[in-house]
Amino acid sequence: MGYYVRALLWKKSSPLWKLQFVSYKKCHAAASSAVKPKKEWDIPPRQWATLGFTPSMDIKCARTRASQLNAQVKIKADEERRCQVDHAAGLFERETQAKFPDLFKREFETRFIIGRAERAHCRGAMAHWRGAQKAIMNLRIEPSAWHDGVYDIYDYFCHRRYSLSYTGKILRFMNLWGFFICRKLGFPFLPVARPRGYERRRILDAYYAKRKTRNSGSLPLKPGQLESKKLNLKPEQYNWLYLSVWLGLCPIEVDQMKDKCNVTIEKMPDGISVLWIYQTKLVSIPPHHRWKPIPLIMPEQQCIPGLVRRGEFVRPLVKTLRAHFGLQTTLYGGRKGFTDLMLARGQSLENISQWMGHSSIERTWRHYKDRLVVHYRNYSETESS
Repeated sequence: MGYYVRALLWKKSSPLWKLQFVSYKKCHAAASSAVKPKKEWDIPPRQWATLGFTPSMDIKCARTRASQLNAQVKIKADEERRCQVDHAAGLFERETQAKFPDLFKREFETRFIIGRAERAHCRGAMAHWRGAQKAIMNLRIEPSAWHDGVYDIYDYFCHRRYSLSYTGKILRFMNLWGFFICRKLGFPFLPVARPRGYERRRILDAYYAKRKTRNSGSLPLKPGQLESKKLNLKPEQYNWLYLSVWLGLCPIEVDQMKDKCNVTIEKMPDGISVLWIYQTKLVSIPPHHRWKPIPLIMPEQQCIPGLVRRGEFVRPLVKTLRAHFGLQTTLYGGRKGFTDLMLARGQSLENISQWMGHSSIERTWRHYKDRLVVHYRNYSETESS
């Protein structure tokens, strides 16, 4: 949301620009069917003076003034957002005050949360504790009766469509609070076990159903799809996607290949070229272990050294990819399809995992192998030949 100065190069009289206000709020762009809906208003010249614009300004000065106004708009929006967060936090405290007495709540947070929240693996402790408080408030079941109402608790997680991991974290703090408050009041307490079997499957199914309505990752970009859109893309954009598809690199690695310090090409004794990529995102290992090798053994990979040396590749916009390959395809599309592409070419999963820079084969199999794609070897043809 802010002010934008649009160039009007076709005009013959000054000013050669117009002033617009663009809003991305849902209340303003509710009728739009775009992926990122927005609404634009043209501000008439009679209102420019109040905003600090004059028709005699050139486009550079106008855009400088628009940047100043946008900075003020951002400060105001941040302040409104902070006020909303503070108001929501205060309202939440008032709602939970009757269920969680201040004296007991402060002691519980001091013992189980505040001291642990400083550790790296417990930084989300306070957020999980707030989630547990919301669950306890909505369930309206006393902690001493949680074991008898365990299915009502599971129904709550299923209705909220939480992930299984988040469900476990909420249950952990619920059990801590239940044990703490029941011991203070002298009531018996039995902890709520993590869901298993049918209940576990219900929670997972509800969570996966929710993810279908969201962007849960990019679809794989296959070589055939890329070739079919070659004429619709700029050559530099096509080359960028080509490198991503046939090398399995993430977007930042493709961009960094323009820096000669991050890439080198080695010629092996058997004539195979090996592309060495420096993984700048790795910081917990020594620098000489941050290089990963990708042998260029496929016929489609033979042109890659020339592309890298010349630097003839530019990252395309996300909206360009969505326009040509669908709304669920992002800049990670080439990397998402690299594992199945190499498996179809007869390469082993161990080699593919190394080429992708993964620390384990399990990560490659779990996150990058498409379970709906079948790979097999026809042994009958091999034996007959």
